Amino acid sequence: MKTVLIVEDKTIIALDLKFMIKKWGLDNSVICGSGKKAIDYIDTYSPNLAILDIKLADEISGIEVAEKLRERNIPFIFLSAFSDPNNLKLAEELNPFAILKKPLFTEQISHTIEKFLEVEN
Repeated sequence: MKTVLIVEDKTIIALDLKFMIKKWGLDNSVICGSGKKAIDYIDTYSPNLAILDIKLADEISGIEVAEKLRERNIPFIFLSAFSDPNNLKLAEELNPFAILKKPLFTEQISHTIEKFLEVEN
């Protein structure tokens, strides 16, 4: 069973992502509302995919979480409401599966998840 880790500090967005992911048959998703919780989760478990916000509310950013995922060869998708060129450059250098801009649209995330599933199968 594939596990998707959702790293998002805004509960409504995290729950919306969980719902969208479930529509694609990925029932096993876990929400971590902070970078610290995400790092702890990654240290203990190995998700198949992570969807993470670049800017999180705690001291650990999505960039730092992505670095941990990259060390473990776990693919990830960045989400960002910010178009700060420095953050986007750092994000691109980590070679994510995709970078999606907020606000998210169902078609946008659905297309990306569909693409991920095609690559994984």
